[in-house]
Amino acid sequence: MIHKSELLPGSLVCNSDHKIIEWSEQLSHEIPLIPVEISSTWIRRLGFGTLDYIHFIAHPYDGDEFVIKLSSDKSTCILLVPEQEGEVYPRFYKETAETCKFIHELQKLYHLKTGELLELQYRFEDE
Repeated sequence: MIHKSELLPGSLVCNSDHKIIEWSEQLSHEIPLIPVEISSTWIRRLGFGTLDYIHFIAHPYDGDEFVIKLSSDKSTCILLVPEQEGEVYPRFYKETAETCKFIHELQKLYHLKTGELLELQYRFEDE
């Protein structure tokens, strides 16, 4: 279960019926909130593009794009930064210690780095 202090308004979580909802302060505090696990499908739903197994959003913060990759077991995403600091179009990235196992954690990390909310971009009703 997730404590409301871990969430931003608009964070994606599951309710007790296992339906995805966007959290807000107006929700009852008695509703149990369940984290949504990271997956390549969810990463695409949040608007990330993919190139060579690296997921990215072309949103500059401090001159860089927000770039992540999934761990080899696909259970965690890892924030990547350019290998050479200040590189405008980096060819190589290195992993940071910043990781996320759940969508609300990725949304919070994105907000921390960009100042913006990472919102659902695509709904895949057929999946």
